[in-house]
Amino acid sequence: MKHLSLILLFILPFTLKTSAQTTTQQQKAQIKALVQKIGDATVKEDYKTVLAYTHPKLLNAFGGNDKMLLMLKKTFGELKKQGIVLQSFTIGEPGDIVTAGKRRFSVVPQTITMHMPGKSLSQQSYTLGISEDQGKHWLFINPNGGNDAQLLAIFPEVKGKLTIPKPGQPVFTPDAK
Repeated sequence: MKHLSLILLFILPFTLKTSAQTTTQQQKAQIKALVQKIGDATVKEDYKTVLAYTHPKLLNAFGGNDKMLLMLKKTFGELKKQGIVLQSFTIGEPGDIVTAGKRRFSVVPQTITMHMPGKSLSQQSYTLGISEDQGKHWLFINPNGGNDAQLLAIFPEVKGKLTIPKPGQPVFTPDAK
């Protein structure tokens, strides 16, 4: 019995660590899949799906779900009139899951590709995943240009724990002639 206790004493911490790593890996896989779903919905102009995964703090900042839906339709409608069309969202690997207060956060890199008359544009940006229930469900916001002041106004608990990188420079590629 004494030997069994010693064995358990050495094995249990490894088992718990492996379980925690699996949970983190599962959460990152879930986050990546959801951000891809949002990107695909944006390309398909399925803004109701986009809003279903948008954090309520962002929705409230825009005056609610209905106003945000109108704003998205208007913005993308204007882009379309100018000949600018979203082509794709390529999602990178989610960053570390950071716990701050009662929430969990993860920064997810994404590359957005758009086509416009005569050229395409690609730009890396970032989406912030937020979980209010220890990682079971995730909602998202697109931090405006990596503006930490705006992020801290919405989620003050992340101060010193999370930084949103600035978006990359746009890369323009001329259409083949």
